[in-house]
Amino acid sequence: MLQHFLFAICIFYPAVGFSAVPDSSDISLSVVPLPIIAYSPETDLILGATALGQFKLPGSGADTRSSNVIPFFNYTLKNQFILQVDHTVFSPGERYKWTGELRFDRFPQSFWGIGYDTKEDDELLVDQRNIILEQSVYKKIGQVLFTGPGIRFVRQYGVSFETTDGDAVTLPGLTGHEGHTGLGIGWGILYDSRNSVLTPTEGSYLELNSYYQHKSTGSTYSFGKIKLDARNYIDLSGDQASVLALQVNTVHSFGDVPFEEMAFLGGLWIMRGLYEGRFRDQNSIAVQTEIRRHLFWRIGAVAFLAAGNVGNSVSDAFTNPWRLAGGGGLRFNIGRDETTNIRLDFGVSEEMSGLYITFGEAF
Repeated sequence: MLQHFLFAICIFYPAVGFSAVPDSSDISLSVVPLPIIAYSPETDLILGATALGQFKLPGSGADTRSSNVIPFFNYTLKNQFILQVDHTVFSPGERYKWTGELRFDRFPQSFWGIGYDTKEDDELLVDQRNIILEQSVYKKIGQVLFTGPGIRFVRQYGVSFETTDGDAVTLPGLTGHEGHTGLGIGWGILYDSRNSVLTPTEGSYLELNSYYQHKSTGSTYSFGKIKLDARNYIDLSGDQASVLALQVNTVHSFGDVPFEEMAFLGGLWIMRGLYEGRFRDQNSIAVQTEIRRHLFWRIGAVAFLAAGNVGNSVSDAFTNPWRLAGGGGLRFNIGRDETTNIRLDFGVSEEMSGLYITFGEAF
């Protein structure tokens, strides 16, 4: 069911990149803009633009990884859009790490209900508008260990459901069926020894985050989440030409969780080849591995395999039948001073397949 996926083409050759290096050799800035043409049956033709900005703050040296800001805009012929800015910023010496996302969108998506055993025929289309602000600030407390608070605000409104034939339906028993507002705080612990944020070839990454929102803060629902993201990168060739990447990702949620805030499988980052949110529930677990190989010039190739599941409880997520997805792709390095890949992946699962194009690796 390829029609459920976004087909996107980044036009590489018209892209203009520029860089500026001030007098201080430890300060640098590079920006690479890219136009995007995309299509999906739910959205019709999409026109958009994105850019990758990489820089180092004044006073940063070789011990500080490059910071990045990635703005992204898509507009469709059906008046749907996504406006988003992601960032990861390191202070000099990486004493602090500031990460976050600001997003405003109106974008329909498919929804099959809750649980690991929903059927393809259960598909509905849900339309909604979202405002999301997430920000976290980590303080360095060890060589590669960080910890700090985070805040998250979400406003979901204009929610409506319809069948694939266009008939409106209501789901009064579904938490969040009328939208919701949430304001919560959290705390995270981060271990990060990767040599790059966007294109790591060695090192490890371990992030444990907790988040909670309550009605007393003006939130529509009271619920919490605990997330664990563990990754490891092994340089198989000794020269970073061949890399084995591994990831385990789990989400545990509790309380009165809106359907859009539940743990899920699929999408651009985890279980490629499965529609984002195809399976969702209170808990999820997913594992994936990827072989990355530089071929020639700026071109590389990858092969990946993933397995995952969802469940109403943690034990259900482990014991319910697992889903599989896998595929392969190409990489194009647009970086000048360090590798920064545009990735093109084609993933296949039991029900569907999908093509994905974006900056950086999936994990």
